Amino acid sequence: MEPLLLEIENLNKTFWIKSFFTQKQVRPIHALQDISMQIYRGEIFGLIGTSGSGKSTLAQCIMNIISPDSGKVLFYGTEKQMIFQHPAAVLNPKMTIAQIICEPMKIARQGNSKQQLKRAKELLELVELNQSYLFRYASQLSGGQQQRVCIARALVLNPELLVADEPISAQDSTIQAQLMRLFEKLLRERQLSILLISHDLTVVKRLCHRMAVIENGKIIEQGDTKQLFLAPKHPKMKQLTDAVLQVKSQ
Repeated sequence: MEPLLLEIENLNKTFWIKSFFTQKQVRPIHALQDISMQIYRGEIFGLIGTSGSGKSTLAQCIMNIISPDSGKVLFYGTEKQMIFQHPAAVLNPKMTIAQIICEPMKIARQGNSKQQLKRAKELLELVELNQSYLFRYASQLSGGQQQRVCIARALVLNPELLVADEPISAQDSTIQAQLMRLFEKLLRERQLSILLISHDLTVVKRLCHRMAVIENGKIIEQGDTKQLFLAPKHPKMKQLTDAVLQVKSQ
């Protein structure tokens, strides 16, 4: 087993719905309930769940975007980055692709302009876009190309962990296949750890070494991906695997 990179211990997060008239807290939503999991260096860990199950809340706690009510997020690396589902929403339309990729280096004061541009070119090549994209704008790119730019930007500061929140599901089937091959390439060539959040079990089955299933803020099953597919214990996991087999048989 590789060294531990991320450890989550008994994480809890509750949001409160407020009354429209009084603005008082009237009903709790338990987004995360006693979540515990571990991610090791060099693995892709899948997190499966339906909309509203708590996947994105967990991602935001890991990235320190929001704070949990209790529990711990222990990161044993130096850098982690996030990739979002909708790239167009996070790419500045007024900046060129070169400016977008170089921005983290400027903020971190890494290298001069020439060195930053060279790094941007290298990362575009890594995500299989040629240098001509450097001076385009996000609106001139397809959705799949935009997501590749987001991946390139996430890699700028050499993170040990990528938290990828539904990075594939918004694309068509051809682009999904290309992005899955890209994630496999990153794992092979960069030895990254990736938390891959998805509602698509076929994506997780192909890419992930281990996985967890989250429902109503609780992890209901986790372990080796192949083993969970072969012998699911929780009824929800069995329902999901049966659905995948049914699709394949059609």
